[in-house]
Amino acid sequence: MTTNTLQLSVPHSSEFQLLLTCTPDDNVSGIINVHIRCRFLHPGGHFEYDSAGLVFAIEPFLHFAEALAHIRQGNNSPAQLQDVGKQFLFEIKPSDTIRRLVDVKLEAKEYVPSMAEAVSGAFTTKLDYDLYVNKLYDSLLTFNRDLQTMASLD
Repeated sequence: MTTNTLQLSVPHSSEFQLLLTCTPDDNVSGIINVHIRCRFLHPGGHFEYDSAGLVFAIEPFLHFAEALAHIRQGNNSPAQLQDVGKQFLFEIKPSDTIRRLVDVKLEAKEYVPSMAEAVSGAFTTKLDYDLYVNKLYDSLLTFNRDLQTMASLD
């Protein structure tokens, strides 16, 4: 049984905090189980999302880093990270090039058995491009390198 864990922490903003804790799936190569903790501050308080056991392939993390690199080069297309079951979406998109702001969006769906349906929520905030995107990109490069190493040990 594999006990490797890897974390991607994105605490570069007081308005939005995200922590992904990843462990490889012992049964499927290239698949990781991810525990997500997220906190959005808003004028009336805060929203917290905590979900264990989301399943991700490794490729979306690599594509997310590529999309962030394109944003850093001036592209306005969003960078998205989504799990296999499409229960979680993390998106960054340039919104104001003059003030150098990006929209950061989190969408989450959870199935609630007592209601026999999925409950979903979406939250968006604006963050400083230089303080957030650049730091996230640097953290993501290291994370992706370590993720690929961890996956090759399976």
